[in-house]
Amino acid sequence: MEYHGINGDLIKQYITFKRSIGYALDNTYTFKMFDRFTIEQGGDFIGLTRELADKWAEKRPNESDVTQYKRVNDIINFSIYLKQLGYDTYIPRQLKSYQSTFTPYIFSKEQLVLFFTACDSIEIHRNSSIKFILPVLFRMIYGCGLRVNEALKLKNEDVNLDEGYIIVRETKNGSDRILPLSDSLKEICIQYKKGYLSKLPTFQYFFYTK
Repeated sequence: MEYHGINGDLIKQYITFKRSIGYALDNTYTFKMFDRFTIEQGGDFIGLTRELADKWAEKRPNESDVTQYKRVNDIINFSIYLKQLGYDTYIPRQLKSYQSTFTPYIFSKEQLVLFFTACDSIEIHRNSSIKFILPVLFRMIYGCGLRVNEALKLKNEDVNLDEGYIIVRETKNGSDRILPLSDSLKEICIQYKKGYLSKLPTFQYFFYTK
């Protein structure tokens, strides 16, 4: 991603630094927004002034409290980094913690049975490998509490079926996690590997589609 404002090179340096100490920082769009924001504001000052910080912190139309909080927090951390490098930058104050309005939906046992039955019996084109993957993928997500992208990024070496655990790489907080597999999930993964993956010439990811 290219940055054109006065902070551009330091933004790239900051992202490289954060990744070097274990943070994933997959989504860097906030920094692109900040770069464009400083250009629009006529920024000729590395870092932030208090006035610029206040404008950046203003809530935007249709922006949720969560998005605003994270957007401001990203630039607070960037400002702290600049301060540590010796730049005379203003460090914005943190917004009050937001309260999530998300209400989780809890499936009943009967609904889960129906869901996994549907996964096992879904009708797909006979040459598609999805019919082998979906039943295991959804059970992995459910059994280990994974996000979809975390499950899909599992590599073959991340799934240890001898000892019954998986390694989830570069999670949301930038670290790796080791998660146990239940006996039933372990057995399903073994059947999947023997019945499907073992027939492939090579594969890198555990949920591999031909």
